[in-house]
Amino acid sequence: MTGISGSKFDINQAGTHTLVHMPRNADASKTQLKIEATIKELIPNWCAGLWIQSLKFQGTMLEDMNTVLFTTESQEANTTVKPRAIMNGREGDPAEIFAREHTEKKHNHPKGQPSTQEDSQKPWALVRKDAHVYNKYHKETAQASTQQFVDLHIGGATFVIEYKTEGIRRKGGTTLINYLNIVGTNLHTLADNMPIQNIGGLLGSDDHTWAEAKPQQCKERALKSLNEEFLEQPTSSTMSFEM
Repeated sequence: MTGISGSKFDINQAGTHTLVHMPRNADASKTQLKIEATIKELIPNWCAGLWIQSLKFQGTMLEDMNTVLFTTESQEANTTVKPRAIMNGREGDPAEIFAREHTEKKHNHPKGQPSTQEDSQKPWALVRKDAHVYNKYHKETAQASTQQFVDLHIGGATFVIEYKTEGIRRKGGTTLINYLNIVGTNLHTLADNMPIQNIGGLLGSDDHTWAEAKPQQCKERALKSLNEEFLEQPTSSTMSFEM
């Protein structure tokens, strides 16, 4: 994980974590932007990695979007991810949700892109398949495939959400897991000269000591045990935010 200040660390505790909270510690009515991630261990009892299962965006900066939830959707094991999004009471594939609820209905942007300078300051989203800005953070492998990207634009900042399916090679066969990655860029356009210490969340200025600490059972599990079960080390979700 890479925080706004450039600090690098791993999240080793499952649960729901606040990644960004602007301003720090603001109550719901005064929160400009809050991003939460629900992170789970998808291969139980092996401490093999943690993966993002949902990302929740909320705050006044989202304007008529209100709250947006990206999720891998609960589904049967060993099936390819079905990208899901929930916004304003609508749930479905992100391409359908953003086209119907925001792009066409609200701002009439051709192909999901803002048509005027005024529109460009409003939150909007573009769903696509290509890697685009994500390439510099991520390398595709034979065992992993991207199902969809969503570019969520809030002001001058861009959040790239990746829906991903990966095959974890184990001694007994391959296990498919579905998860999300996220990259945020140009967050300085949202901060409005706000000092970094006034931006909360694990990727902001909040302390991440607890989130970074490995659970005791993972400390006790030797790397040798992982090597006996997995043919290669699984890769966890990626989170990176830049000012």
